[in-house]
Amino acid sequence: MTKAEFKRKTGTSQKDFARFFNMSYDAFTNSSAKERYINALMSFYEHLEERKEGN
Repeated sequence: MTKAEFKRKTGTSQKDFARFFNMSYDAFTNSSAKERYINALMSFYEHLEERKEGN
């Protein structure tokens, strides 16, 4: 799943991502770790979806 697909499917925005990590929007946007944060959320979401389908 691409980042755009993930955002579309979950209805999340950059502001939401910043809030999830307790960061201001500007701090998140300028973070060198932003892609890692988003990838971590995507992996977690996919894990939850797999578990949901398995039960």
